[in-house]
Amino acid sequence: MRRIPFFRIWLCAAAFLLVIVGCGGGGKKPAKAKPGAAKPVVSQAEEAPEAVTPTVVEETRYRFRPEGKRDPFVPFISPSDEIQPGKTPLERFDLYQLKLTGIIAGKEAMALAPDGVVYYIKVGTPIGRHGGKVVRIKRDEVVVKEKFRDYRGDVQSKEVSLRFSD
Repeated sequence: MRRIPFFRIWLCAAAFLLVIVGCGGGGKKPAKAKPGAAKPVVSQAEEAPEAVTPTVVEETRYRFRPEGKRDPFVPFISPSDEIQPGKTPLERFDLYQLKLTGIIAGKEAMALAPDGVVYYIKVGTPIGRHGGKVVRIKRDEVVVKEKFRDYRGDVQSKEVSLRFSD
């Protein structure tokens, strides 16, 4: 069995005693005035200042102002932005579904659709579900410009290339 040294016990007891004494109210409490007793005389200099008017501080509250901010509860894709059936057969498919099969003299191209039909494409042909149009036909690719809405709802455009697949 291990003995606790006397010095440690004495040190802990002294520290405990200092904490107790230090946390006490300390000082004398003011004596209560007895009824009928004379009031102490207070000089003019010791009196409190005359009629101090309290300053009213107006509480400012935060108010949310939605101007210039998007509504976080509105979905990114609204029903009007959903993919609609296209007017032409090429507008029924996404660009990634089309497979470039040939280019004819840099003026026309051929694309194989998922339905197994080969379609001929010229510059200006509407293609893809997102309002794309063929912009250029190069030797080894067809460049399509598509429109989309960004996270703020603004209409943006990007160019997508259809290339020969391996």
